[in-house]
Amino acid sequence: MQQNCLDPKSSIGYAPVPGRFAGWGCILIILSSLLILLATMADASSKAEVTYAKGILDFGKGNYEKALDYFHETAALEPHNPHVRFYIGLCLSNIGKFEEAVLELQKALQIQPSLTYVHYHLGLAFYRLQRYPQAEEAFKAFLTANPVGPEARAARHNINVIKRRESERRILQLQGSVSVQYDDNVTLEPNDDIFDVTDQEDGRTVFTFRGRLLPVRTGPWYLGGDYAFFQSLQFDLSEYDIQEHVARVFTGYKLNRTTLRLAADYSYTTLDRHSFSKAVTILPSISIRQTDRLSAVVSGLYRDSNFLNQVIPAGQRDVRDRDGWNTLVGFDQYLTFNRKRSLTRLSYFYGASRNDGSDWEYDSHQVGLGLHLPLVWGIELDLDGLYRRRNYLHDNSFDADPLGILTDADQDKRRDNRYVGSIKLQRSLGRPLIFSDTYLSADFTHIRNDSNIDFFDYDRNITGLTLTIKY
Repeated sequence: MQQNCLDPKSSIGYAPVPGRFAGWGCILIILSSLLILLATMADASSKAEVTYAKGILDFGKGNYEKALDYFHETAALEPHNPHVRFYIGLCLSNIGKFEEAVLELQKALQIQPSLTYVHYHLGLAFYRLQRYPQAEEAFKAFLTANPVGPEARAARHNINVIKRRESERRILQLQGSVSVQYDDNVTLEPNDDIFDVTDQEDGRTVFTFRGRLLPVRTGPWYLGGDYAFFQSLQFDLSEYDIQEHVARVFTGYKLNRTTLRLAADYSYTTLDRHSFSKAVTILPSISIRQTDRLSAVVSGLYRDSNFLNQVIPAGQRDVRDRDGWNTLVGFDQYLTFNRKRSLTRLSYFYGASRNDGSDWEYDSHQVGLGLHLPLVWGIELDLDGLYRRRNYLHDNSFDADPLGILTDADQDKRRDNRYVGSIKLQRSLGRPLIFSDTYLSADFTHIRNDSNIDFFDYDRNITGLTLTIKY
């Protein structure tokens, strides 16, 4: 009689063995099979460890695509390894494939839900896809298990950013502020064009309001308009009270890594309740996301200005008339760090002004630096600096007495070197009014305008405290 090693009643399986050797034969076959299986598993496990280690090494070097290949090899050998799925998701995020990254990170959580740190990176991937509700949910899931630490602070920061982004997507957006300022040298300088330097100190209250309507948001397109109001009320020097109204229309088109924007506005300004100026401004810009941490904005400005009620000495209109146009074109380069909670900025702009009066025509170059840092207790720090060189094109009528009247004695072309430094501390006060976000900020600005013409040479320091409400 013959016997099947695995199933005596089955005609399918291993070959039959003669009866007296059947028992030992079955044992030998089973042991051999187990040894082969164990050897195969050991070989696969060893290979998986090698490819996983190579992937980790390349990931640490920033070679994300090469690391991804190694992790895919590992996943083929160990498809249910949650750590491998996690690193595949990280690699995909770092090369901009966020949809695929979400799927891999979700697989890691399905395999091992206790890997709570995966929620944080899942939130980042959702955020980059602008799927803000899912991103906020992922960050909150991370915070539930990890309430303290650097990642927890970053997660809370990201949730606040999401809330701001959501408010920006509302059809109607409102913002108002009130501030109290101390100015040790009240100066009239709209658009940084110096009109008058008082050499007098004074305090003032400043009110601002902005309303934005965003009725069209279809796919990559958006179209809207906004209105901005500014009012400063000096404590003593009321003749320097300024009021400004700005109406703007804007549109934009979003591509994968680029956003095109165009805005046009009309502004009307009064000084001590008398008409001062009106202007039309065109503002095109292109935002470019270069890498996960680098982005840039290339922008331009063209403004046509008309100054009202100018006091111009007889026969000096060709010298003193400020009406004209100015332009500004350049870029801002941004770099995020500290898990994208901090930001640095480097900017350069070239400017030019062409006016009816020769006193005001110039070419300029300016360089700017900026830094944003989160501090303790929810306080955020902003540091900004600017240097600008303006080379005026003609002999200036303020070079010699009588000031403002061009004579043969006026032989110098004006040269201004402007240095501006500012520091700002801001903290969110939450939503005491339920439907709006409230912020309190304190700031200090120093301005040094170094000019070869005495009339335009001055220092100025401004200190302020501002309460802002956003809806």
